[in-house]
Amino acid sequence: MSREDKADEFETEQDRCEWLRERGVIIETAEDRRKQKQTLSETGTTTNKVLFVRIPWDSSQPLQQCEAYVKSDTTTKELLEDPLSNFLAQKAFSSSSSSTEVDLQLLLSQQTNTTLLSSDGAALPKISDDALRSVAERGSCEIFRLVPAVPSNEYNAIHVYLDEVGMLKRFPLNKRASDFAFRAGFNPPPKFYGDVYLGRVKYDNRMNRRHNVPFLLGSDTDPSAAWIQKAVIENLKHQQQANISSDIIQQQHSVGEDGIRKEEGLYSWTQTLEEIEIVVPLPDKVDRKQISVLFHSKRIKVLLSKEILVEIEFFASIDTDGCTWTLERKSLILTCEKQDGGVSWP
Repeated sequence: MSREDKADEFETEQDRCEWLRERGVIIETAEDRRKQKQTLSETGTTTNKVLFVRIPWDSSQPLQQCEAYVKSDTTTKELLEDPLSNFLAQKAFSSSSSSTEVDLQLLLSQQTNTTLLSSDGAALPKISDDALRSVAERGSCEIFRLVPAVPSNEYNAIHVYLDEVGMLKRFPLNKRASDFAFRAGFNPPPKFYGDVYLGRVKYDNRMNRRHNVPFLLGSDTDPSAAWIQKAVIENLKHQQQANISSDIIQQQHSVGEDGIRKEEGLYSWTQTLEEIEIVVPLPDKVDRKQISVLFHSKRIKVLLSKEILVEIEFFASIDTDGCTWTLERKSLILTCEKQDGGVSWP
């Protein structure tokens, strides 16, 4: 017997709604909307109608067009959030919307090799099963970004909404949801558990605002949909840009640090928090007796056959008693201890 046939057997509409809610179907009655609007009017917020699509894990069931009335606030915190995720956390993924319990053994198995410590290093007491169940069953919506908000799509991101603890609830894999991710360029695609939802979010970076815009069954779920056709390129370009930004940040914060050598023309250098190492290239066939190094508190002078080869000014003082130099092949290696350790020099 299909879900639809079973749902038709109930005597009252309330019984039918409760049965469907227990199986992850979002049901919002006119009375629910009336109560929500009354609450929102009392708190000074407004509501917006949002269209999105449900992908049941059971592939025998069709995709479903859903609608919801989500609140919109003017506070900075609310503007930065995805309003639909908060709605789904309460309506679709909370313990009150599903009769499925979390698998505590699966949750505990993930923590087998983990020992939680307090700030003083002492082991924290074991968390009770009831506490674990309470946290895991609390409605929580995870967002997987299927397509980023970029100029080519007018900053319209496509989000996948899923139950954050769907795997712990032993929900079945949702192959159709993974297929959407695969077509968007994720290979291998992520695994989604249970029913998931697809929605579109408009980013307004000038106002730090996000709001949900319609995602339609048919025109947006067909493999030929415009957003799917552009998704692979948009994800690739976004990742490339992210990699470039990451490299720039790394260069800004890691000059001369952690083995990353900084070239300065006549020499190169690296540093730790405690010391600085300088490498000076030498001409062929240089004898140790030809080299002389003068260490000063904030300066080093290297002489070759009594002629100045290189003179280096330091950012801060070094400990001249902790300075050494060695000759390795065609390079002079100078190691200097910083007078005040624990500081990274620019």
